[in-house]
Amino acid sequence: MDQSSITAVADAAGVIVELLTILGLVGAAVFAAIWLSLRSSRGRWQSAPAELVDGELRWMSLDSEFHSAPFNDDLDIDDQAELEIFYRDRAAHVYYPQQIAHDERTMFIAFLVLLGVAVAATIISVLLLLV
Repeated sequence: MDQSSITAVADAAGVIVELLTILGLVGAAVFAAIWLSLRSSRGRWQSAPAELVDGELRWMSLDSEFHSAPFNDDLDIDDQAELEIFYRDRAAHVYYPQQIAHDERTMFIAFLVLLGVAVAATIISVLLLLV
C-alpha cells in the first residue's frame, strides 16, 4: 500500500469515529433527558406494609390514604406478617413488588451504553490523530 491509500483509510476511519462520537453524545443526551423526566415525574419510592385480604392487597400511604388493588401473585408471600410493597409518591394507588422501574433502568442503561460509545470513539479519534 502506498502512502495515499493509508491516508485515505485513516481519513475514512476518522470520519466514522467522529460520527460515532456525535451520535453517542446526542443519543446519550436524549436518553438521559428521558430518564430524568421519567424519574422526576413519578416521585420517590416509598415502602409500606401491606396485607392480603380476600384476594386484595391493602396498604396505607404516608399521607394516611387507604389503597387497595387486586392481588396478582407477583409478591412472594411466605410470611404475611412481613408483606411489604413499594409505591411512588405521585401514584400511591399503584403498587410494585420490587423497588425497580424497568423502563427507567432501560433508559439509564441505554444512556450509559451510548456514553461509553462516545467516550470510546473519542479515544480512538485521538489515537488516529497521532497515527
